[in-house]
Amino acid sequence: MACTSAGYVAVAMSYVAPDIIFDFIINSVKAVGLFIYAIIAGSQLRMRRQLESEAPERLKLRMWGYPYLSWMTLVAIVGVVSSMLLVPDARSQLYLSVLSLAAILATYLIVRWRHKAVAVR
Repeated sequence: MACTSAGYVAVAMSYVAPDIIFDFIINSVKAVGLFIYAIIAGSQLRMRRQLESEAPERLKLRMWGYPYLSWMTLVAIVGVVSSMLLVPDARSQLYLSVLSLAAILATYLIVRWRHKAVAVR
C-alpha cells in the first residue's frame, strides 16, 4: 500500500513539477547502488567467515581473492563516495542518496520492530 501510494504521489507530482521531481528521483539514487554493493561486500566478509567456522562443507562456491577482493571493493566504494563530496555537481546527488538510504533503513527498522512486537504478544 505504501509503495502504491508513493507511486501515485510521484505521478501527481510529475504533472505539478516535472523537472523538479525527475531531477530529484535521478539524483537520489546515484550513490544508492554503491551503498548496496558495500552492503553486499560487507555481508560477504561477515557471512563467509561465519559459514567457514560453522559449516565449511556448505560452502559450495568459493570466491577467488577472498577476503582481499571484498576489502578492495569496500575501499573503492569509500573512495568514490568521498570523491563525490569534492565535486560540486555530485555533492547534491550524494546528499539525496544518503537521505534515501536513511529512509530505507528507517523503514526497515520500523518493520523489524513491529514484527518483534507482534511476535512477543
